[in-house]
Amino acid sequence: MTELHELDAVAQAAALKSRAVSAVDLVRHHLDRIEAYSAGLGAFITVTADQALDRAAAADVALAAGDAAAFTGVPIAIK
Repeated sequence: MTELHELDAVAQAAALKSRAVSAVDLVRHHLDRIEAYSAGLGAFITVTADQALDRAAAADVALAAGDAAAFTGVPIAIK
């Protein structure tokens, strides 16, 4: 599989829907990359990791129940 951060939003949503990856794992992957590269890039002022992980866990519940919108669980960055 391609690295998760290389997938576009549609491919990430498909991976979540097919259960190839959980929303929590997807968010953790992105958070790990933010931590690894943030100092050098300065791309983020505020990272709400705990909130993102809580929402990812809720997304996993919705995805498992089949009650999720198309992009539920796909992490986004607001700039």
